Amino acid sequence: MISFDGIFSLKAEDLKIHKPSEHLTLVSHGHSDHLPGRYKNNSIVCSEITKKMIELRKNKNNIEIHNDKKIELLNSGHTLGSNMFFINNEMLYTGDFNTEPRYCGSAVPKKCKTLLIETTYGKPKYIFPKTKHVIEEFRDYLKENEKTTIKAYSFGKAQEICYLLDKLKMPFSVNYKIERINEHLGLKFKHFDRKASIILTDEKQPGYKNISLSGWAFEPYFERMMKLDRSFVLSDHCDYPSLVEFVRKCSPEKIYTYHGFNVEFAHDLRKAGFDAQPILKGQKLLTDFK
Repeated sequence: MISFDGIFSLKAEDLKIHKPSEHLTLVSHGHSDHLPGRYKNNSIVCSEITKKMIELRKNKNNIEIHNDKKIELLNSGHTLGSNMFFINNEMLYTGDFNTEPRYCGSAVPKKCKTLLIETTYGKPKYIFPKTKHVIEEFRDYLKENEKTTIKAYSFGKAQEICYLLDKLKMPFSVNYKIERINEHLGLKFKHFDRKASIILTDEKQPGYKNISLSGWAFEPYFERMMKLDRSFVLSDHCDYPSLVEFVRKCSPEKIYTYHGFNVEFAHDLRKAGFDAQPILKGQKLLTDFK
């Protein structure tokens, strides 16, 4: 069997994959909810950075990555080391992905026969503002508020914000979890300063403004729900127009949508003339979808 981030599985022989291990897992990136619960050496396919995150978060050492010429790894633009998987020059599995240029690169559409696409923001209302404008607002807010905590996951968005603050030449500090990951990945930032008053952390600090950068900041309830002073719409996922454009450029014969608004997005694609179907909860094999 071949598992796609633990979300669903396909028979290896159906994908014409011959492997030494009993179960092969494609791991698209290092977020905790995408890491395999259990595995043996040579049973995962991922980038070197994702491998390092597995070793760190699962307390494992010397993990071996399975290499197969029939599985091509492509940048997905979601986090450092994130990948899409192109299998046998036919099937593209996106994992979480982003086509907007970021510090970690961006996903580029690939012509394919079958597309398995993540659809976190798969509703027409999700049209994100230009990144350049968001960064300008973010910079101006930090200049006006010297003491600010920035809420961020320890891996992924945290490194993107570190990179952004470094580019803006703004001194910043991070909590222990983020610093540990940065050190583990060998990341160094010129403007990192443990005494800085801009802090990336998941804990509030007395007298500090509390902000966040997220695609969900698009929603009017986000700041209230997260108890924030301010939020900025900056996502590591595609917005709706980017999803549609990605599908159009991949030009697949068959599309399977998963995660987020996958049912709604598949419906919209069918209306546009695509053969699209959502992967529903509990479906594990491609044959279940037909």
